[in-house]
Amino acid sequence: MPASKILFVIAAMLPALASAKSSAPASSAAPTTWVLPAQLAGELVPATATTALFFEDGQSGQGLVRLLTVASQAAPSMAPNLVSQDLVRALGVDPLGTGGMVGIATIGPRALVVEPRAIGYSAPVAQGGEAKAKAALMAWLGQLGNPRPTRSGPLKGPLASGSGEQVRAGMIASQAGSLRWISASGRNAAALVSQLAHVGHKAQDNAPLGSSKTLLAALVAVPGPLRGWSRGEAPILGTLVSINASAAGLSARGLILPAPDAPPLLEGTAPPESACGGSALLCARAAPGPALRALAPLFARELIARDLLGPQRDQLDAMIQHALAQTKGPVLTRIETLRVRSLTEPDQLLAALPSSIASGATPGALVLPAKLPSAWSALPAPQSGVMLSAQPQLCAQEGNNAVWISSPCGPVPAHLADEGGAKEIAARIDTQSLARSLQPLNALDALRGSLSAGAFAMKLLWSDLLAHSGPIEISARPATQADPSLANALDLTFAWPLFMAGTPK
Repeated sequence: MPASKILFVIAAMLPALASAKSSAPASSAAPTTWVLPAQLAGELVPATATTALFFEDGQSGQGLVRLLTVASQAAPSMAPNLVSQDLVRALGVDPLGTGGMVGIATIGPRALVVEPRAIGYSAPVAQGGEAKAKAALMAWLGQLGNPRPTRSGPLKGPLASGSGEQVRAGMIASQAGSLRWISASGRNAAALVSQLAHVGHKAQDNAPLGSSKTLLAALVAVPGPLRGWSRGEAPILGTLVSINASAAGLSARGLILPAPDAPPLLEGTAPPESACGGSALLCARAAPGPALRALAPLFARELIARDLLGPQRDQLDAMIQHALAQTKGPVLTRIETLRVRSLTEPDQLLAALPSSIASGATPGALVLPAKLPSAWSALPAPQSGVMLSAQPQLCAQEGNNAVWISSPCGPVPAHLADEGGAKEIAARIDTQSLARSLQPLNALDALRGSLSAGAFAMKLLWSDLLAHSGPIEISARPATQADPSLANALDLTFAWPLFMAGTPK
């Protein structure tokens, strides 16, 4: 499926997203009284699922349809009928419910699962609709050749067709007495179908999302007809959000779940909103606790590893890792603008993204080498630190009770340590500034490197939409949940308003 068309559907999962436990089966019939509908989603996909959208029933995707309808005014490829065509091509049926639902029930929970090398779908078969569903599945598989079994002997497995990256797989599977349509496409399609068809608490190697006490609590705390899940990496277990899509834009509310036994995610206070003043393309403020503080050195290391080579990189990296590991205060990251003419390959990000990362420091956190390499120069007080003389200019500095890394060199970001901040993480992306930054690109720029080619594609597909939308805003604060399983979780909010003809500003 072309990424440009499915991307907006999956954008509902943007805020990095969780699920839970129930001993009841997923069914096309109404759930029994002792099982909450919110919990049923946790029975549809395995605990190893990377990303998933959970639909309460066949009408739960209508908000996304309205969103796509409005967005297509600026991005024609987002038109619901085109997105639906791609979904039907990838899954055999349309999760948005705008067509191609032969044999699928209108009631009952369903899930769209996105893995690195496959996309899959699980939905209940309508009562009396088994024959239609099987015929539709065989017709879809047959578009890539004769369907072939993926297992031999008495073991029942999915049928598959195609080869390489163009593989389709599917089966009508019985799960706890309920028939479900299960299909997938991509290189790992057959494996994904098998996983979706054999989710269960008895299968230790394929336990459902709902097999975790923490995820069970999250599913109950974050109900909704449309929800998104994203599995994280330590120190984040994952994120679960309830999604609200409409003609006015996209928003979500939910929980960021820490990994078991992870230290606190937040500590102290973040820089105040004034630290994000001006016209930064992206500004993020945080009050990181021990679990999140390790991310700042990793972020700095990624930039340095890409943009520097040889001994310079290793020596500067060691110094920056030591400095950021000693910081204890608020963290501020700013990307001022995007210089699209400087975009070529991933190792040129510093030249294209004038940026800074700063954190409250402990005295002497920035320890300079006894002898500076030839490409470095010492900066005078009060901006003590080092500068790389090579391009792009990169500085590691200390002063005013802060450690900061910037490209190009500059003073510590304003208001970093001002009073008035909250215990939170907050980020803002100026979508209209991003749209303006993309405008100078032309087709010839796309030939200069992978990053410039990607930016040019973004301009063609998304520039007008970005220009007609408000800023993307994400924030997370300590959760206010009564369930002790969620005591260390964070309440997450996400908002991306659209300002199109006929929609409110």
